Amino acid sequence: MTRLEYMLENGTLSAAILGRTEERDRRLLPIAIGMTDNLVNQRILFIPQGTQAAYDNVHSLEDFVRLNKVAGMGQAWADRLIWEANGLAVQPLDGDWRRLYRMVASQARGIDYLPRAAYEIAAEWPTHPDLAVEQHLVLVYEQDHILYVSPAEPELHQLLLTALSEAARSGLIRRLAREHYAEVFEPPVNLGERRAIVLLAPERAHPVIP
Repeated sequence: MTRLEYMLENGTLSAAILGRTEERDRRLLPIAIGMTDNLVNQRILFIPQGTQAAYDNVHSLEDFVRLNKVAGMGQAWADRLIWEANGLAVQPLDGDWRRLYRMVASQARGIDYLPRAAYEIAAEWPTHPDLAVEQHLVLVYEQDHILYVSPAEPELHQLLLTALSEAARSGLIRRLAREHYAEVFEPPVNLGERRAIVLLAPERAHPVIP
């Protein structure tokens, strides 16, 4: 359990946006409304400088699996389960996941890439000159991040459920996401111009055998 989840569960934190898992649904109060207009579940890769050619001919999940590349992820990341269910290798990291940037760049730690949400990589790439943004691919799955509320605050949960339901219905969430994360459609992210590799949810996936 991450420190953030522990704080939610014991009531020292009221709410947080997290990837959805069955375990979190059991322990916390979920609001099943996507919070990023699917920008978090469109993943683009940080790769070491000079390794782009390995990805140039990838056009399908089968192609990607055959690369035998290893993703670095935090131990508690929800998308770790999605990667593994689709036959993709993952090296989970306990503790501070931000060490993964250096581990990928070093090319000596057994981790080949770091998948980041489209809006995250748009903000982060200028501060990581030792990494490259992979140019062609976006790995897409169905599960947007949602808001979890502490079980200690059921009234807040109901209030936010009502407010966010209306925000989704009216298009407010989509409009705010497109306004605040407009850079995902600009270089080097270019989200609208990438080849989509679709990853299925764990309960639907049939891992590809390389």
